[in-house]
Amino acid sequence: MSNWQQLDGVWQRVMTAALDAYVNNCIPIGAAVVDEHGGVVAVGRNRFSQDRIAHAETEALRLVPASVNRKTAALYTSMEPCPMCTGAIRIMQLKNLHMAARDPAAGSTGLLQASSFMRRFECRVAGPADPVLEFVNVVLMLEHRTRTGHQRWRQEWFDYLPGAVATGEQLAAEAAFAGWLETGSSSAQIYDSIAARYAAGI
Repeated sequence: MSNWQQLDGVWQRVMTAALDAYVNNCIPIGAAVVDEHGGVVAVGRNRFSQDRIAHAETEALRLVPASVNRKTAALYTSMEPCPMCTGAIRIMQLKNLHMAARDPAAGSTGLLQASSFMRRFECRVAGPADPVLEFVNVVLMLEHRTRTGHQRWRQEWFDYLPGAVATGEQLAAEAAFAGWLETGSSSAQIYDSIAARYAAGI
């Protein structure tokens, strides 16, 4: 069974969205909202290159049907939410947040405890829980940042997960992104190729 096949179905939806953003040269983040029965009711991907506030989490939250009980819903995201998205989670009054990887630069889940207003509706934060999923997301982020010339916060990322940073930078040097586009690689294929580097580094 491949690493992709080992992912829970919700995480597959999240990562498909993240990789869709990635191959469209946007920040590689995806998110999904799940109802109390575990069904995916909304999916969003980062569209930062078109709209600076079109983050994956806000895109997913905007699509949640009015019929869904927000107070029993959960948000799954490939990367720890930024301050704006953390605020949106609070406004939506979601019960749970699951994140695949932390963001040592913009990650702001701590804001959920920052004031009495933010604490009024408790949102339980979980993750990262899967080291391979975490690795893949940080690699994608660092490959994208390196390829697009964004060096700010590199040290914070390196302090968080140095092996993933090195892998992301190596993939950028190898022009892996162009290769994946040229061959029309699927989300599963890109995910598995990065996950294989995690296994090789253990």
